[in-house]
Amino acid sequence: MKDLIKGLGHQFSAPLIKTKYPPYESSIQKAMKKMDKRKE
Repeated sequence: MKDLIKGLGHQFSAPLIKTKYPPYESSIQKAMKKMDKRKE
């Protein structure tokens, strides 16, 4: 799932997965937080 998100890009995949798979929303948010920390 994480590889899928990285491949499609957060802006596109996050809303798509969020709509189809609500339970994964928290996982996506955690992944985004990790990416934000890496940028800093």
